[in-house]
Amino acid sequence: MRRRLLVVAAKTFLLSLITSYGLLMGFSRYCYWSVATAAYTEQMQSCVDSARACGVFKDFHVLTSRPLRGCECYDLMEFQPQGGLFPVFYLELAMRKLNYDYFVWVDADTRFDHAPLGLLETVRYSPIHAPLLQRLCEEKEADRCRRLREGGVLETLYECGTAFWIAHREAVESVYTEVRGYWQRARRAGVEVGFGEALGYVVQMFCGDVERYVIGAWPGLWGEIGGLRAERASMVHLEAGRLGS
Repeated sequence: MRRRLLVVAAKTFLLSLITSYGLLMGFSRYCYWSVATAAYTEQMQSCVDSARACGVFKDFHVLTSRPLRGCECYDLMEFQPQGGLFPVFYLELAMRKLNYDYFVWVDADTRFDHAPLGLLETVRYSPIHAPLLQRLCEEKEADRCRRLREGGVLETLYECGTAFWIAHREAVESVYTEVRGYWQRARRAGVEVGFGEALGYVVQMFCGDVERYVIGAWPGLWGEIGGLRAERASMVHLEAGRLGS
């Protein structure tokens, strides 16, 4: 574990230098992206339409099963990554080939209520950002917390959201490797973990100050209908059945 911690620390330091320099010089480019299978293409179209309607004109790139308005579309590759890890597989295999510094994932069932301000401020000190939603109780979530601790997370443990997250181009390979590695270690121990736990592990390993990633640190950026920080948020993750409300 010590060797893995040293490798992650070295990667984080180098990637943070790269991302901080790009943001300081003001030449960082980003795009939104997502995956929309047949069941989610209507929601994805509504997401893109809501973004355009409120003045978001950054590029959208979507791997999808049918053409969508207002975005660049790509044929959905036919494979099923295990453990629900498809976002990092597509990020590594497809999206990183595009000429952007940052890739901003949004779930298909996301609504834009106004244009996000200071979006890249969330990644000023780390190559990846995802909202940490709430603290994990080490008594009630003992198994998950043990896995995170054994993986090297030393600070307060949090549950991680997956409906919105950002990765720097230079961090894509590391994010892919660490997410997959965490999932594989758990599987060897006889446990099937979800993408949220694996992504949360990577975010908490790569971030310097975990409190910068807690959802309350970025009011007005992202929230969930019926959940956390939806009021006045730029991007709102919708509950099932609430599309278009």
